[in-house]
Amino acid sequence: MRDLRAFQRAEPLYLELVSKYGPMEPAVVRLAHAMELLAQGCHSYHATEKVSHYIAAREEAAVAVTNLLLGAPADNGERIELSARLEQEVLPAIGGLIRGAERRGRQRRFDLAVGGVLGQRRRGN
Repeated sequence: MRDLRAFQRAEPLYLELVSKYGPMEPAVVRLAHAMELLAQGCHSYHATEKVSHYIAAREEAAVAVTNLLLGAPADNGERIELSARLEQEVLPAIGGLIRGAERRGRQRRFDLAVGGVLGQRRRGN
């Protein structure tokens, strides 16, 4: 988990949000859920499951950005800065996980298809 760049970017931001706004702040709850989904994706074996978890994590992180921005007028721009960090650091890192999992899934399907055809040829079918 800690090897995922998305998790490495999200964790310090999560801890900062908890210390400033508490664990029940909507943005904190959403970011925590995004991190849980990252964990589920990381530990999923099948590419389609990985991608689904990572997409859901990105959606949760995006809602966290919105939650921060909705409270922005009340705190002199601190929430805007935090939302920008989330949007510029965490969301792209999750996007990278999605692209990587999709690419590996396509490669795996190709390898299985080619392996199946080559295996049939070797057996004389």
